[in-house]
Amino acid sequence: MATENRGRPSTCGFSMLPEECISHLLSFTSPCDICRSSLVSKSFFAAAQSDLLWESFLPPDIAEILSRATHPVELDSSGKELYFRLCQPFLVDEGKLSFQLDRPTGKQTYMLSPETMSIVGKNHPQFWKWISLPDSRFRKQAVLVSVCWLEITSRIDSRLLSQKTMYTAYMIYKLNPDSYGLDSQKASIKLGAHSQEQRVSLIPDDEEEEVEKQIQLREDGWLEVVLGEIYNDQGDEGDIEIKFRDIEDIRDIKEFHWKKGLVFAGFEMRPTKRKMDAELLRAMATENRGRPSTCGFSMLPEKCISYLLSFTSPCDICRLSLVSKSFLAAAQTDLLWESFLPPDVAEILSRAVHPVDYSSKKELYFSLCQPLLVDDGKLVELPIGKVNRKEYVHAISGNHTYTLDRSSSTLEMEFSSPLQVNATHSQEQRVSLIPDDEEEVEKQIQLREDGWLEMVLGEIYNDQGDEGDIEIKFLDIEELHWKKGLVFAGFEMRPTKRKMDVELLR
Repeated sequence: MATENRGRPSTCGFSMLPEECISHLLSFTSPCDICRSSLVSKSFFAAAQSDLLWESFLPPDIAEILSRATHPVELDSSGKELYFRLCQPFLVDEGKLSFQLDRPTGKQTYMLSPETMSIVGKNHPQFWKWISLPDSRFRKQAVLVSVCWLEITSRIDSRLLSQKTMYTAYMIYKLNPDSYGLDSQKASIKLGAHSQEQRVSLIPDDEEEEVEKQIQLREDGWLEVVLGEIYNDQGDEGDIEIKFRDIEDIRDIKEFHWKKGLVFAGFEMRPTKRKMDAELLRAMATENRGRPSTCGFSMLPEKCISYLLSFTSPCDICRLSLVSKSFLAAAQTDLLWESFLPPDVAEILSRAVHPVDYSSKKELYFSLCQPLLVDDGKLVELPIGKVNRKEYVHAISGNHTYTLDRSSSTLEMEFSSPLQVNATHSQEQRVSLIPDDEEEVEKQIQLREDGWLEMVLGEIYNDQGDEGDIEIKFLDIEELHWKKGLVFAGFEMRPTKRKMDVELLR
């Protein structure tokens, strides 16, 4: 169900909406949702390239942020290119901070240089020394030579961070081979009246499960450990204080514990994330797990998503159910599938020759996608192919369903098949019942799954359904010619369709 309609315009789903409208809808989700949705159809893919859409995910003060950049950031690219450029770190405020956008969410991320921090003994070379490493973001890194009391304090203005966002503070570091004494420290994070404190160890534990490890190896080769989490509401509570120090207060120390070998690169504030596959995160097409999402469709109630999906089509719903768990759950609701049933479905079911059993409205919908005999077997009702208002009915709409006897050689002649509504709108064309060897996609005669042949007789547009009967005729063009061997099963009216993957629609 990923093919896009060609030829005639679609009569249902997102493909009917202007690209600007789809872009506006996508702006209420997240960059992660957009990258997933762009895989659904060409309509979504085109809308996902809109500059207006990607600019909506940039910080409102992006111009001011870029003005603080140590090196200029080029702005002559598209909104999407600029967004992903800002997902790469760059230095601001004379190299004291590193800024970037969190790729899945567009939230602001900052890393703080050690040079800006309060580090006990940092100006004494017997305790700390300063070096420059090529794989670090900042000009200098602090190396712990030897101290008996370790304390590092840093602050960042909460106004710099995204509002209404939970942040996690990380310590970025390496350990020299001769390091020791760094297995039992205390980390705290504080904003206004809210604070969090926990014990941390900088020594990796090889026995921990990978998903449970508190210390992770980053892509840039450094280690990072979680120091704590804090919620930034309106960004009006002042500075966030991050502290990493020995457990005991220096005034209460009875025995000094020396430590050395820490290579400190800085603290980083990033939006709290759910656990996810890092490789697929780069492609931004995976489903997040763990903590509740702070952005996108997953924040919406299931009923709300179902309501939004009701404005699309069953085809779009089947596609979108592959995008995320939020869509999948919403795509199962009775409220959604009931919106696609004919308003007179109860009356149709009452006319059925055999009762229709179903346990959900989705099951009823797909049951009614199979032919159903009604009116004592005189009609076959097919609601998914029902001639609805404002829909085209064509090619496999107004179909002639038949099979040919082997002795049907005299049916090679042409017939006229007029199709009209109250003589106001009509269509007439020549048809032949004899299949030829033309390309499969161009064949006017097709073999159906039920073993019968079908041929297009014409198409007609049903507006309000108030113009009376649709008349379908199949007749000779000129004078009488004898013919034989036709096995006639009936005419069928179906909505004009886009080409789609039938297996996935099932």
